Amino acid sequence: MTQRIPALSRDEIGDSLLGLPSFQRGDADQPFNIYRTLAHHPDLVTHWTRFADALRFEGTLPDRSRELLILRTSVNTGCEYEWGQHVPYGVQFGIIDAELDALHEQLDAFDWSPADHSLLAAADELHEFSDITDATWDALNDDLTYKQLIEVGMIVGQYHLVAYLMNGMRVERDPALVPFRRADGVARDRAARHFQHGPAAPLGRGKD
Repeated sequence: MTQRIPALSRDEIGDSLLGLPSFQRGDADQPFNIYRTLAHHPDLVTHWTRFADALRFEGTLPDRSRELLILRTSVNTGCEYEWGQHVPYGVQFGIIDAELDALHEQLDAFDWSPADHSLLAAADELHEFSDITDATWDALNDDLTYKQLIEVGMIVGQYHLVAYLMNGMRVERDPALVPFRRADGVARDRAARHFQHGPAAPLGRGKD
C-alpha cells in the first residue's frame, strides 16, 4: 500500500510548523508521518493542530476517558494509525491490557464499568448513527458536566476526521506505532464493510 501524498522530510517543512508542539512529537529526526503529510497544507494544519492539542490537553474529561473514546473510534473506523498513536497514552492513563483487547470486541463482551460503558456506547452510536440515544445520554449525564458532554462529541468527531485523513491518504504507520491487537473482532468487521481497495493510486501530483 503506497502512501498517496508523500510525507515531507524535516528539511522540507518550514520552521513555523517545526515549532509547533505536534511537530516536535516523533523521533529525534522526524515528526510523525501524520504531521509530515499534512505539512503540505501549512496554514490549515497550523490551525487544526492548535485545536487538536487544546481538545486533548486543555479539556476537562479525565485522560483515561478521553483515550477510551479515541481508541474505540480508531477501532470503529479501522484506523490502525490512530490506534498506534494512542495505545501508549491509554496505558499511561490506566487502560489495562484486557481492556485494550476488549476495545476490539462488541461492547457487551466485556465487563466495563457503567461510566466506561456509557462512554464507549456514545462512541459507537456516534459512529453508526451520528447521534446518541436517550439512554446513553442519560447515563453520560449522570457522570459528566456539560463541558465534558460537549467534549465527548468533539473528541469522537475529531478522531473520525483523523481516521478519514489517515485512511484516505494511506498514511503509513511510523515504525514505533503498534498495530491493532486483533486480526478479527470489531476492527476487522468494520474494515470489511469498506469498499475493497484496488492497487494503491500513484502519489498525488497536486501543486502545493
